[in-house]
Amino acid sequence: MDSLESKKVVEESFKSTFVGLHKFQKDILLAASNGNLQHLKELISGLVEDGKNVGEILSKIIDRDGQTVLHIVASEGNLQLCKYLVEDLNLDLRLKTTDGKTPLILASLGGHMGTALYLLDQGANPNTTDDAGFTPLHYVAERGDNQLLELLLLRGSEVNIVSSLGTPLQRAAGAGKHEALQTLLNHNADPNLYYHSALTPLAASIIAESFCCTELLLKAGAEVDTGSCGRVPILLAASEGLTNTLKLLVEFGANADVVDDVGLKAIEIAALKGNRQDVEILLSNSQQIPTYLDWTVDGIIKHIDSEEAKEQIEVKTEQSFKEAKLKGEEAFSRNDYLAAILWYSKAISANSSDKFLLSKRSLCWALTREGDKALDDARKCLESDPEWAEAHYREGVAWSTLKKYDRAVAAFRQGIDLDPNDKELKVAFQRACEADLADAI
Repeated sequence: MDSLESKKVVEESFKSTFVGLHKFQKDILLAASNGNLQHLKELISGLVEDGKNVGEILSKIIDRDGQTVLHIVASEGNLQLCKYLVEDLNLDLRLKTTDGKTPLILASLGGHMGTALYLLDQGANPNTTDDAGFTPLHYVAERGDNQLLELLLLRGSEVNIVSSLGTPLQRAAGAGKHEALQTLLNHNADPNLYYHSALTPLAASIIAESFCCTELLLKAGAEVDTGSCGRVPILLAASEGLTNTLKLLVEFGANADVVDDVGLKAIEIAALKGNRQDVEILLSNSQQIPTYLDWTVDGIIKHIDSEEAKEQIEVKTEQSFKEAKLKGEEAFSRNDYLAAILWYSKAISANSSDKFLLSKRSLCWALTREGDKALDDARKCLESDPEWAEAHYREGVAWSTLKKYDRAVAAFRQGIDLDPNDKELKVAFQRACEADLADAI
């Protein structure tokens, strides 16, 4: 039913399940999670009396996500416990979880300003990356925590650091966090820097429908016609029906004659969408297309609605679908999952009912640890075909990525009911059950 990559994401979702924890270890982690310093001290008192290296012992006690007590208290923002673990027990600030997160990354993810400041004061490296290639700055930019963003930048975070999922500026733009985006630009973030298979910051802001972010980027010098994987700003704005954004792009000199994969200009896309005002905005900036005899707003809308035009668009759309699907498969085969997502998305926009593409994109989201998006695509697969075992498998993997193991169990069980002989479903179901049981202990 599935590829090696699908097996890989299931393995990664559950691999920490098999960490064997004794009661003492569980009590240690629970005390940290509850923020109970006194209880933690009581638990380790015997180790202290025996003269053992308590910090070294604690650094080896991890939960299913590879978190030590220091990771746990940092993620909770417990400054008092953090100080005790670092100053009294000498726990290493460089320790990483299963997915590569440091205490500083977790404190930043939680928006814990005081804890993040303390960890930085103790020498935590603000540019250490996790397995996704993200630094604390990526996460804080996406969250829009401007105060913490300023702190990280003042403490040496690299503003233009690039991961396979983008730069901090791309993450802020994609989340529509205009204040964070402005802060990054104030610290010399490059508005034209982007990972080759990720959306440009400008394109990301348009997808996020954040006019403020789009305007800020254009004023900062973002290249108005640059796109990645065919995602050109003016075509995106026309496709999304973003009238004010379209007008802004035209004001900044966007080329209205650029065409999409089907060969349509922005003005034709606007006409197809029935957005008369957008057609009016683009009319004086678009060169007349020879096949359009009446180059007026009414004439363009009438032509695009003709049977001849519809037939031509249908043929070109099918060709575009096949090309995007092929490019998605090629990106997937070289493990460039973000590029695969972009190409699969283009193919899906041409044929939104293709359950196989939705399934493949769900897998890509899971592989990039985007559990919510993986779940969304899995649910679309289920809407398309509720009796498809693979759709339930995808849903289970998405829930597993989100660490919602009880829901993963239910999804995998439904898949097994539909396909009792599928070995991967059975393995995934067993691991989800074990993970769910471990959560309950």
